[in-house]
Amino acid sequence: MNRRRALWVGLSALVFFLLVLPASVRVLADKPVLAGSESYGHLRIANHIAKDGIPVVDSAIPERAYRINAFDFVLAVFVRIFGEVLGALLLPFLLGLGSVWCLGLALRRWKIDRLTVFCIMLVFVISPVFVNVFVQATPRALELFLFSLIFLVLSPGRPSSRIAIPASVL
Repeated sequence: MNRRRALWVGLSALVFFLLVLPASVRVLADKPVLAGSESYGHLRIANHIAKDGIPVVDSAIPERAYRINAFDFVLAVFVRIFGEVLGALLLPFLLGLGSVWCLGLALRRWKIDRLTVFCIMLVFVISPVFVNVFVQATPRALELFLFSLIFLVLSPGRPSSRIAIPASVL
C-alpha cells in the first residue's frame, strides 16, 4: 500500500474510532447510550413522527407548538428502519462520514496538495466540535453535513451550482 493510501486509511480508521468510542464507553459504563438530553428530545419527536405523523404540539411541553425540523424527519426514517437506539446512533455517524468525505473531495477540487488536505482533514476530525456534533443525534449533524455538501458542490471542477442552490435552501 502506498503512503498516500495508508494516510487516508488511517484517517478513516480514526474517524470510525472517534465516532464509535463514545457510545461504546457509555454502554460499558452502563450509562444511557445516547449522549445529551437534546438527543433524547429529537428521538422522542422522531418516534412520534414515525408512528403517528407530524405532531401539532410538543408532547413534553403541551403549551408549545411543534416547530418542523428536517432533522426530525430524517431521524424518523432511520428510527423506522433501524429501531430507536441504532437509528439515533447511525444517523449522526453516517452524516459525520459524509461530511469528512465531502470536505476532503472539495479540498482536492481546489487543487490543494494532498498533504495539506490530509492535515486539514486531521484537524477537522480530531476537533472536539466534530466529535460532539456527530456523536449526538441533533440537527447540528445534518446542518454540518449539508454545509460540507454545499461546499463540495460549489467547489471548482464541475458545473454543479444548479444542485447547490436547492440544497442550500434546506
